[in-house]
Amino acid sequence: MKQFNCLVLEDSLNDQLSIEMILNQFPEIETLYISNSKDFLSEVSKRSYTLIIVDIKLQESVTGIDLIQFLKDASTWVIICSAYESQVYYNQYKALHFTKFYIQKPVDEFIFKTHIESFLFSKRNLHAIES
Repeated sequence: MKQFNCLVLEDSLNDQLSIEMILNQFPEIETLYISNSKDFLSEVSKRSYTLIIVDIKLQESVTGIDLIQFLKDASTWVIICSAYESQVYYNQYKALHFTKFYIQKPVDEFIFKTHIESFLFSKRNLHAIES
């Protein structure tokens, strides 16, 4: 049964497939994959997501960090993926007010799965407390 919803913004098909292969191991997560900022903004305006995974450097003038600023629900978890090491991106990442993780590309399966398992553990415990 799908308990959590996830939005993945990744403009590289190879990286998107790597993420998809890992997320497919978690049947409780329903995932939508998109590849551009327009679709991202459309989706987050229509629906609330419990987990968002974004690439920092897109093939557009906007970054994944810029797009995260449009999220309104502070309980959303964010995983930011990047092949770039940049102090500017890091400072922008640190300023985000979400539970967040940073993953270097290429995506390391063990690290990525650890972040997903942390997300699931936290959300399950929150649901148990609220019940």
